Amino acid sequence: MSLKEQLQQFQDERENAGWRIRLIPFDDTDGPRMVESNWIANVGGLGFIGGAVMIVLNPGIDPRYLAGMMVGCLVLALFGTWFKSRRQRRNWVIATARCVDRELRKFHRPKSGGRDWFWRIVCEYEYQGEKHRVTPDAPQWVNFSSEEAVMKFIGENIAPDGTCKLHVNPQNPLQTELVSGDLREKLLYTTKPPASLKKACNNV
Repeated sequence: MSLKEQLQQFQDERENAGWRIRLIPFDDTDGPRMVESNWIANVGGLGFIGGAVMIVLNPGIDPRYLAGMMVGCLVLALFGTWFKSRRQRRNWVIATARCVDRELRKFHRPKSGGRDWFWRIVCEYEYQGEKHRVTPDAPQWVNFSSEEAVMKFIGENIAPDGTCKLHVNPQNPLQTELVSGDLREKLLYTTKPPASLKKACNNV
């Protein structure tokens, strides 16, 4: 087994450890998955760290100046993260899918003693005459501290019969994200998300 294959196997085992549902990869499966760099966010992050180091090493410098620099760098890092995420999704489309499997898992936070709930779903949908089976990414910035909260979220975005909406990358139909209809939709997507499936079901 080559080094690339070993690294890919390690990544797969780490991502799927403890899960019954295995992720269906949407990227190149011939080698390890790489994380794309974000130079705007990196510059902002380095500037924030640099400001913190200067406060510690140079106590004589006006802290208001350094604090202002750190806040500016933090804003730059957040802007870079948002800008890249929105740009990557600017041409995505919305497709109707059906959820055929789902799984919930509880993870304990070692330091705080708290716990977070995460989910995985398997969806099937058709795009441009071709059928696809995918494991949509969970919406970013969504974190659940209880089983009730995650079940409420799933119930609001997946109808009782499994019908749901997916954001689809037309250049790579295996790359999808569940439509959640929250503030995140307005921040990341240029397409208008459909009305809540739960509301639609209640009106039938």
